[in-house]
Amino acid sequence: MQIPSSVAAVVTADPVPTPIKIIAGFLLFGAVFFLLCLFLPFPAFLLGFIIPPAAHILYLPFAALASFAGYGLLRLKEPARLLTMAFLILGVCPAALAVLPWYQSQLQTYTARVIRLIPSMPGQTPPPVTYSSPLLFFSCIMGLILHGFVFWLLHRHRAAFQAPAPTSEPILEA
Repeated sequence: MQIPSSVAAVVTADPVPTPIKIIAGFLLFGAVFFLLCLFLPFPAFLLGFIIPPAAHILYLPFAALASFAGYGLLRLKEPARLLTMAFLILGVCPAALAVLPWYQSQLQTYTARVIRLIPSMPGQTPPPVTYSSPLLFFSCIMGLILHGFVFWLLHRHRAAFQAPAPTSEPILEA
């Protein structure tokens, strides 16, 4: 029996949409960098709080969650899609916090600490650290657009994460 080419194309087609593969790739790539951050001497910055390098063990859960989300997206698992959406919501929080003077001050302090830790030529002074309001506003808007687009892609392709309903075959009477 010959299978029509249109049916064969449907059977061999990859069920994972390309945008989902790209998002999963970024999550898996990010998980590797979370692990690399364990060994860097820089403090971490999370929601306006400066976390000392001694607390870098916090990168392990983020690496594990990003790995789970990336791998789960490639396997079209609904919990991975929801976890990725939660990551996106967490990523939007700094944009909301950026309007607070406390957050801006913490960001300035964090950046100054990181710049001091970067090796430089002897006698070279570190560059001044300033964030202008328009630059911060522009960065927040661009971040919101990017996060919104990825969120929309995950929502748009939500049908791919639904398990196909079992098909009932008609009972044939002899």
